[in-house]
Amino acid sequence: MGTRASAQTHGEGRQSSKRVVTSSARRSASSPTVEPFVRLTVPARPEQVALIRRVLEALADSLPLPPRLVEDMRLAVTEACTNVVRHAYGGADGPLELVIRPRDAHVEVVVTDRGLGMVAGRDTAGPGLGLSLISALTDRFEIEHAPGAGSRLVMSFSTHTAGRTPVEAG
Repeated sequence: MGTRASAQTHGEGRQSSKRVVTSSARRSASSPTVEPFVRLTVPARPEQVALIRRVLEALADSLPLPPRLVEDMRLAVTEACTNVVRHAYGGADGPLELVIRPRDAHVEVVVTDRGLGMVAGRDTAGPGLGLSLISALTDRFEIEHAPGAGSRLVMSFSTHTAGRTPVEAG
């Protein structure tokens, strides 16, 4: 049985819902699918994160996306992909998949691995701030995972700049 947690965030008049889903089940085959604008599968290695950032830059060049949105997407996706590289495969090789789907009012980005899955309370190296940062940068995100079957992080970024709040570099 999955666990769901929701939180409301507020910033400059904006309200968005953040949801973390812990699930042992993946989306069913009958779920509606939309052809992705970008689909990239690479080995989960540090040097591939730079490649993924370049893909995001190329996407920004081909679509009329606000610069702040592009920066938020780049940072959130970098954090998500770095989490896969550092934690998903326990030092072994495995795939990292990136899917980007532009929509009318938002861009959906999905980062998927087939690794260990997220385990609550697992001791991890590093500060552990990646998911908090992703939450601050996205308008909505959802995590689906199954121990031993991988994780899927779905991030949604609004294309409307009026409500976007910048994240200051520390």
